[in-house]
Amino acid sequence: MSTSSKNLPEMLDAAQLREKLYAPLPDEAMESFGTFVTIKPQYEIERMNDVFGIGGWSKDVKVLTNEKAGGYDKDGKAWWEATAICVIRVPRYKIKLTQYGGHQSPDRGNAMKGACTDAFGKCCSEIGIGDQVYKGLMTPYDLPRDRNLFLCSIMDGWSLHEQGLTKEQAAEWAHKEWREQTQTLQRPKSVKKVEAEEPQEVSQ
Repeated sequence: MSTSSKNLPEMLDAAQLREKLYAPLPDEAMESFGTFVTIKPQYEIERMNDVFGIGGWSKDVKVLTNEKAGGYDKDGKAWWEATAICVIRVPRYKIKLTQYGGHQSPDRGNAMKGACTDAFGKCCSEIGIGDQVYKGLMTPYDLPRDRNLFLCSIMDGWSLHEQGLTKEQAAEWAHKEWREQTQTLQRPKSVKKVEAEEPQEVSQ
């Protein structure tokens, strides 16, 4: 990205920059995968544009590995595992961020896309974007959609209790039902870590 500095937002001091970057993201920016909360990458991009300006920062992403991870999903498709590196630069603030990411998916393209998104998100987290998520302060129950699903599951569970299940059985059923409704993606074991070598410059 490149543009004239006159088209970029006014320079901020350290306190102003922190306030804008660390500002909580809206509820719709987050989604749950089972017990995890993740941030939709478009909202991270939007925050970068709002703070640094369109053209005021650059993102270089490169896939490092993409290979079969072992194992199959419920449809018999092989899992793919990809790793990637992301470098973000904000010249006016002399910011350079480098992070690695990884992802697994039964679709090879999605594995690469997920690894790139993961690396980008980690870069954003270094400067405070999505701070409440990366600190573990957000759970699926904090998201309105999942909170409603959870409450509906509790009500269904209590109905089963009235039909003869014990309170413990009804509570266990409600929790299992909520997990199944929010588990939109089945994830296998964690991707292997990429050795933290000194990253090479990523070509523009």
